[in-house]
Amino acid sequence: MKLKTSELSGNLNLAYWLLNKTLFEGRLPDCKVKVANLSPEGLDGAFIYDETTNTPKYLIISSKASDHIKTLVHEMTHVYHRIILGYKDKVDHPPSFVRLLRSRYKKLGLTLDPEDLEN
Repeated sequence: MKLKTSELSGNLNLAYWLLNKTLFEGRLPDCKVKVANLSPEGLDGAFIYDETTNTPKYLIISSKASDHIKTLVHEMTHVYHRIILGYKDKVDHPPSFVRLLRSRYKKLGLTLDPEDLEN
């Protein structure tokens, strides 16, 4: 059953709260999760933050993402990597990020696939 965008958004905001508690020890700041059709095609998620204050504005999860929870965890790991740990890498997925993501996926019984790092 396909959820309406508003229902999916509500579910993902609840999931953010739950996953923050279980995977990130509650350390992530409050951050709204929005659902949208992202461009370019194939982009599953994005982490939008204020570069001046280094604070998160919101996460965007594509309504077309094949696995919304995996995408949410991926974007939450970006928040943790940048905001909590202070990494300001010029590349999206440096080795330190990949290690963090792999460990978070493992806690959920998920596998890190190469396509998880493509966008």
